Amino acid sequence: MAKLVLVLGLSLSAFHLSASIVTSGSVRVTGGVTAVSGTFNLSGDDFSVSGGFGGASLLWPNSACSGSPFGATCSPNALTVGNDFQGGSGTVNGSTFPSVRFGDLNASGPSSFQFFGPPITIPGPGSFTTPFTFQGSLCGTAGTGAVPSPCVINLPQLTGFGTVTMVATQGAPGTMLLPDVTYTFEAVPEPSTFLLVVPALTLLGRRFLTRG
Repeated sequence: MAKLVLVLGLSLSAFHLSASIVTSGSVRVTGGVTAVSGTFNLSGDDFSVSGGFGGASLLWPNSACSGSPFGATCSPNALTVGNDFQGGSGTVNGSTFPSVRFGDLNASGPSSFQFFGPPITIPGPGSFTTPFTFQGSLCGTAGTGAVPSPCVINLPQLTGFGTVTMVATQGAPGTMLLPDVTYTFEAVPEPSTFLLVVPALTLLGRRFLTRG
């Protein structure tokens, strides 16, 4: 029993030390049924990064729910990875990098954003909000062509939470569009968001115990 407690304590401590918590900023995604594009600006205690992404393969509410009838339930879950990311900039631990590539195919580390949250029913045009939790990573390279290309900005374990706002408009008769979806990060979670965070931490603890 003592071994299990020690393993869990060390593992959760490592999780907190290695994670970079996003305490402010946003990810804004615009577009419609076939393609979306986005911008991000994320900040924490020792970092600040910004950039963009785009492509037809991005999995966001804009494309998943646009074309659905009003009254449909839309999920805030979203994912973008790899070379869907574009250029950007950032400051990490006091070092500033004015131009990096977050979607470098030869990058030595991953770039990804994942959002999770409860679905929301959209009855008609307007703005609708629901909480989210976030996990991701960013590897920004100098674009030198090296293989592999080192991460001059390396944020391998980003986490955060906040509120997503989906703006719904009238599309074709009887259907809706979601031309604007914005994930706004918060330093302190609302009670409803905290309920999303606890199961994730519980699952993480179970995985470390299994490995131990």
